[in-house]
Amino acid sequence: MNQDEDFADTLAYYESQHTTAGCKWTHMIGVPMIALSVPMLLFSPRRAANLFAGGWALQFIGHYVFEKNSPVILSDHRSPKVIAAAVYFAADGWLRVFSGRPLIDNGEPKLLTMNPEGNGKHD
Repeated sequence: MNQDEDFADTLAYYESQHTTAGCKWTHMIGVPMIALSVPMLLFSPRRAANLFAGGWALQFIGHYVFEKNSPVILSDHRSPKVIAAAVYFAADGWLRVFSGRPLIDNGEPKLLTMNPEGNGKHD
């Protein structure tokens, strides 16, 4: 498997764990906040900390309130590819909004699993 296929698998798994509009919106706002907190450290550590904490709060709200699962980054799938998938996912969401495309595709969501225990969804 080449790196492109490997990232495509990671992205497909990531997307399968983010299927509700509420989760997508919280990530579309929270992921950029977390990313912006890194360079903000150079200018204002306090604002950087607030952005970082607020972005993560949105991530947890998205998963536990809307999606009813655990964040992918807290699973065994921690890797730079998951971080790249999160950034790609948020950017794609904003591109969909600005281009007038639906945020949620019609059709059944594909729930993928990368381990035998299932996809991490809670009842």
